[in-house]
Amino acid sequence: MISEATWMALVEGAPDAVARVDGECRGKILAIARAIVRDESEAEDVLQDVLLIVHLRASTVRSRGQFEPWLKQVTRNASLMLLRRRRRAPTPLSDDVVAALRDAETVEVGGLDADRRLTTRRVLERVGVRLAALPPEHRALFVAVDIDGDAREDVEREFGLSTPALKSRLHRIRASLREAALAA
Repeated sequence: MISEATWMALVEGAPDAVARVDGECRGKILAIARAIVRDESEAEDVLQDVLLIVHLRASTVRSRGQFEPWLKQVTRNASLMLLRRRRRAPTPLSDDVVAALRDAETVEVGGLDADRRLTTRRVLERVGVRLAALPPEHRALFVAVDIDGDAREDVEREFGLSTPALKSRLHRIRASLREAALAA
């Protein structure tokens, strides 16, 4: 969440408000953008787009508590718009996303023998390839819920989905990733 001082600067339209948001939220914005666009320079482009939107539309956010969910959604939308403009084929996941997937695993890889570590690495690579091949909207949804850990209610609102629709999509996405893991 942004600091009270930054929120007040945004509300008051202070000239340095966007720079403050950049300083406080750059890491979060880039992490979301990288997970979706999978390219550092394009993630930087998304960051610039998001900061422009913050400058133009932050006044529409009603409270400091709503700013972070709004900023995440703006970042996701800007990332998806960049992908739509580029219409490019999926590429392998960035190291950041693979690391996040490893963190999300319940298996402690370090405590396993060499064969098990190799198998676990292969599973993660296949899951990563399958995740990279997902449509951008599905990848963004998976990243929001299972990697970022966003509250489902927020994700439903941000993606315009009902609870059953969110559960159904997540089930299909996870089943696809599970299938890739079992194929390893």
